[in-house]
Parts: sequence; C-alpha cells; structure tokens
Amino acid sequence: MARFYDVRLRYDDLTMAFTVSDFQDLLALLKQNPEWLAELRELIVADDFRRIEAALERNAEEFQRTRLELLEELRKTRQAFDQRMQAFDERMQAFDQRLEAFDQRMQALDQRMQAFDERLTAIESMIARLVESQLRSEDRLTRLEDHSGRFMGFMVEERLRRNAPGYFGRHLSRAKVVLATDLPLVRAADDRGELADHEWKQLSALDIVVRGFAKNGDDSRHEVVLAIEASSVIDGDDVDRAFRRAEILKRTGYDARAWVGGASVTTEAEDLARRNGVQLLVSEALAQ
Repeated sequence: MARFYDVRLRYDDLTMAFTVSDFQDLLALLKQNPEWLAELRELIVADDFRRIEAALERNAEEFQRTRLELLEELRKTRQAFDQRMQAFDERMQAFDQRLEAFDQRMQALDQRMQAFDERLTAIESMIARLVESQLRSEDRLTRLEDHSGRFMGFMVEERLRRNAPGYFGRHLSRAKVVLATDLPLVRAADDRGELADHEWKQLSALDIVVRGFAKNGDDSRHEVVLAIEASSVIDGDDVDRAFRRAEILKRTGYDARAWVGGASVTTEAEDLARRNGVQLLVSEALAQ
C-alpha cells in the first residue's frame, strides 16, 4: 500500500507533464497490481459519488419541500372544498326548508282554491236558482203586464165609447157609437160579395166606430165614419190597424177616417200616424 501511495503522490505531482506513455505505464502498473486499481477506482469515483450524493440530498430536500408544499396545498384545497361543501349543504338545507315552506303554502293555497271552488259552485247554483226565479218572475210580470195592458186598453176603450160625443164632438155632429158591421154600406158591400172574410173580421174587430156628420165648405154636412183603435200606450201596430180598417170602410163608400186613442204614444207611432194621416187622441185621463 505504501508503494501505491507513493505512486499516487508522484501522480499528484505530475501536472502537465503526464503523457500518453505515462498513461500506458500506469495501466501496466495497474495490471501488475490489481489492488491498486480498486484503490484508484475509489479515488476517482469518490468525488462523483459525493456530487451525486449531494445532488440526491438536495433533490431529496427539494422533493421533501415540494411534498410538504403539495401536502399543504392539498390540505388547503381539501379545507376549502370542505368549507364549500359545508356551505353547499347549508344552502341545500335552507333550500329544503324554503321548498318545504313553499309546499306548505301550496297546500294551503290548494285548500283555499278548493274552498273557493266550493263557494263558486254554491254561488253558481244560487245564481242558477236566481236566474230561474227571475225568469219565472219575468214571465209572471210579462203576463201581468199583458193583463194590465189589456185591462188598461179596455178602460181606454170604455171611456172613449161612453164619452164619444165629448171626445169627437168637435169633429162630428150627432156623433154616435155604432158597430162597423151594422153600417148600411158595409152590409151592402158584403151582400155584393165585395168584402173578403178577413176584411169582415177586421171590421168586426174595430174597437170603436163613431158615426156622425162633418161640415162641408158650404156649411152643408156629409156622413163620416171614424175607425178608432184604443190602447193604453199607442204603438205602431195600433196605428197600422186603424189605418187598414179605415181603408176597408172607404172601399164600401164611407168617408172613413182613422183614429187611435190612448194615454201615451210612442215616437214610432207618431211618425207612422203622420205619414198615413191617422189622427191621434192622447190623454192620460183615459187611463185613470
């Protein structure tokens, strides 16, 4: 071993003077002394191992530091995740509570809607009964009005009939109520077959017929017949009937004039009377 160290010392003393031949001599010596090769290998490789070991130690420290950093980051991430999950759970619990409250409100609303439907059904049934009762009342009222109208018309007709000279005396002298079918010219026309059945019925249905005499321009007089319809409220139908029945009397040869008497008159009746030359006698006293 002393010889090897001597050679090593001498080798260390050689700096730039070491040549290829010296290297060949070194190899020859190492072949002759194998134990020197192991010592030389240890000497040469020791620095590399130290550098590698140092690098590994640095790498191990770096790895440990990185590992710790990753673990810390993982811990923080896990902690943040847990916090977010906790917050999410709290929000879900709050949502469940709100959903439960909403369900309760919907149930209450359904109950109120059911009660409303029941009340609405009851109201509809009540309305249906009221409508039915109203219809019956309107029907009774219509019949009552019809009876009342006929009764009032009968009163008007009776007043006009009983006091014909008073109502028509200014237009006719010796005014007298007669039956249309008793008039001589009507009888004669019927005997000749000049009156149709419906015309005879129209004359028979005249409410009042007043026969009298009207002045001429020379103070002479001629016979006039008034075809009078009576109604509590004079309408267009009353005017039309009086006009048509007076026309029938005219065809038999009479100077027939259409009149309608009543307590009131509609605008339609006034217009129709004006167009057809029908006289109107309107007085509230006729219905009292």
